[in-house]
Amino acid sequence: MMKKKKKHTFLNIGTSSILLVFVLLCLVTFAILSIVNANMDYQLSKKNAEHTSAYYQADQKAKQELAEIDDILYSEYKSQTFSDAESYYTHVIKVLSDAGTYTFDQDHSTPRIYYEVPITENQILNVTLELHFPTHTGEQFYRILTWNSQSDSSWEPESNVPVFNGSFESEF
Repeated sequence: MMKKKKKHTFLNIGTSSILLVFVLLCLVTFAILSIVNANMDYQLSKKNAEHTSAYYQADQKAKQELAEIDDILYSEYKSQTFSDAESYYTHVIKVLSDAGTYTFDQDHSTPRIYYEVPITENQILNVTLELHFPTHTGEQFYRILTWNSQSDSSWEPESNVPVFNGSFESEF
């Protein structure tokens, strides 16, 4: 009996090597994409944490100003006797205008106090208080109408964006 010579085909070895290289390239690509995505998530989380921290610092400053206003309103109410709400409002507005940088609006049935605290260079925290003349012990001196953040800068849309106008002729 004659022994048959085995023929070695390189096709099987080549196919598995190409498949292995392809799988490795896919894994490396996915690993790189995962690292880039994780870095972007980290940067976004860091930026979000900075903004949140800035907001709560501004919120704390606004609460301190509110406490100062509350102390002034309480001390003025206790130090004098007012015949009516109008004389109380006039006196309190005079004292508060000397004490801080507040804006007043007397066009409503009860006066309003406005103040703002900067959050970032483009955002502010707006606070609006409505004064109240307490007639009974334990009543509040004010009511908070607004406590919100607002953009400080105006938005300007781009006017030079090339938009398709229906013609294939170049406009440039």
